[in-house]
Amino acid sequence: MKNNSSSTKRIEDMSKADLLEEVERLNFFIKATMEHAYEWNLDKDELFISEKLAYFMGCNEQFIKLNTMQESIHPDHIESHRDNIVAHFKGRTNRVTMEFQLQDRENKYRWVAENGISLRDDTGRTIRYVGTIRDITGQKDAEDQMLESSARLLAITESASTPITLKDNEGRYIMVNDIFCKNRGVTRAKTIGKTVHDLYTSDVAATIAVQDKATVESGRAMQFEINPIESDGQLHTLISERFPIFSANGKLTGVGGISIDITERKKQDAALRASEREMRLLANIDSLTGAKNRRSFFATGNQELARSKRYKRPLSILMMDIDRFKIVNDDFGHAAGDAVLKNLVNACREMLREQDILGRLGGEEFGIILPEISINTAYSIAERLRLQLMKLETVSEDKVIRFTVSIGLGKCEKDTPTLEDALSQADRALYKAKQEGRNRVCQEF
Repeated sequence: MKNNSSSTKRIEDMSKADLLEEVERLNFFIKATMEHAYEWNLDKDELFISEKLAYFMGCNEQFIKLNTMQESIHPDHIESHRDNIVAHFKGRTNRVTMEFQLQDRENKYRWVAENGISLRDDTGRTIRYVGTIRDITGQKDAEDQMLESSARLLAITESASTPITLKDNEGRYIMVNDIFCKNRGVTRAKTIGKTVHDLYTSDVAATIAVQDKATVESGRAMQFEINPIESDGQLHTLISERFPIFSANGKLTGVGGISIDITERKKQDAALRASEREMRLLANIDSLTGAKNRRSFFATGNQELARSKRYKRPLSILMMDIDRFKIVNDDFGHAAGDAVLKNLVNACREMLREQDILGRLGGEEFGIILPEISINTAYSIAERLRLQLMKLETVSEDKVIRFTVSIGLGKCEKDTPTLEDALSQADRALYKAKQEGRNRVCQEF
């Protein structure tokens, strides 16, 4: 306080010329440093304002009354401005710091920031107050635009039908939307500040962490698939788009994520693929017996014939026909005949290899392609088939049906043009077996 008293006495002892020089010096100082500034002499209830502030407010003089300043303050802010000043005068604050709207020379209100400090006498009473004013309208407009943009972004984020998240550099969630919380069965309050290890099973959390790291290292958006168990207790498939987040100066601040649940689409795709496989299977399979149909038998057989020629490997063919099958249909009915055909195919499959090709060529006639089998071995296989099928019994309406088969052999050689040529050979051998009394294996060579 001693310094304040000395300053006051010094001013009292100064001549008018000295005072004018002091004011000019202060004015120059304000002009050079503070620009928009004012000094309030509480004893005279008078303000001395800088040239810049005078121009800003549209004042013709630099000495103005207090009410001139107050009348320029926006009505909504007069009370808060006064309260801040009074609190400082009463010693409750070290300095004044506040924002309010001040009318400019064009009678438009502009946002300003005021910083001020008071000069006190020996008793602690404020005798002078100096305040600086800075136009922050542009800053406020930018803040308002940012707030509006943030509000729009928040509205979009919250209304999105897909989970959206933001994580900081430590992997902690700093933003999640409602659908994310709903899917995970958590609240936003219990999610913010947590990591994936707090919200997912260890295997899924580890996968997400690795994916986030890959996104950061690449510096670009990346797409991943994750398979978490969601709040409904079901395993879901999510396509997750991750992207690094950078600040205005290019510093990495975290990782964002937008996920799309494709669980149902995956199920539909799987069902469609299964349906397509079934349709392809049905297109190649005889609907009654499950053996290959005629078209598929010839297509596969020609492939085997080409392979046999290319690698000079043996290939044999059997033509098989149920003896007197018409009697079976006439005596027991077509349903019983169908059952006989099914039993024959099942029995053949048990005796044939996986690579052997069994096809129903029409009615009770079947073809068998034996890759890598010589004609002599094929004869033995045909004989075993014939003997085994003789033992086969089909029960229909408490009646037991037995049957025999005739089999003709054909072989594919390097000069065999097509599978049809080889089958013709086997067919002639089959006809020979029928002519010789049926229930036998024959060959033409």
